[in-house]
Amino acid sequence: MVGVRAFLQYHSIDEQNASSLIHDEFPNWLKAYVQDERNGTINPYVKALSQGPCLEATSWHMYFVNGYKFHTQDWSHGKKTTNCGVHVKGLTNEGEDDYYGIIQNILQLEYDDFDDKITLFHCEWFDPTKNSGTKVQKQYNIVDIKMNKRYSQYDPFILAQKARQVYYVSYPEMCRDLRGWCAAITTKPRGHVEMDNVDDEMPYQSNEMSPIVPITEVEQIRGLADGTIIDDAN
Repeated sequence: MVGVRAFLQYHSIDEQNASSLIHDEFPNWLKAYVQDERNGTINPYVKALSQGPCLEATSWHMYFVNGYKFHTQDWSHGKKTTNCGVHVKGLTNEGEDDYYGIIQNILQLEYDDFDDKITLFHCEWFDPTKNSGTKVQKQYNIVDIKMNKRYSQYDPFILAQKARQVYYVSYPEMCRDLRGWCAAITTKPRGHVEMDNVDDEMPYQSNEMSPIVPITEVEQIRGLADGTIIDDAN
């Protein structure tokens, strides 16, 4: 995204050290950057996103996207099929920087002056640390997940379009060295061809795409981060 590159150049930092600064300062910086007419920002989507979402969001128990039917963890409880496992591809093809987790909430955001809606999955991530939280068995094309270890950073949200569905299978008791580990099995999407590279050019959910089941709860959400208070005066 052009705005992120400009942000990094403005602060004279490289992308490897940018994570914490982006989380803390990027939203306010982007808003000021877009409002400054000297920067010539004309993209209506960027303008809408820079203002932040509306304070009301829609919460879903299920969601159809990418050929998958996803459930939240609570909605999956007690059902024969568990559809709350989620996988997000990393930057490499080796699978060692991929993320695996469980969907806790599904939120659909709306923006002023922006007709399309953005759907986010709020996830609890397993520890992606190589060998202690995640193991990649390349010879078998299997990824093992340590189920009692969690990712320590607060980075729970992903775009629904980035999600792939997985389910976690425990190893037999006789495999003592794999106690507490599960194999992450990727689900085949319905009516879709699996692609290694997910399109990055559409960071929003159009109304005509991915039909949504009619199970809704409208919640008053003050912020997407736990404990965040949004001050309307700003």
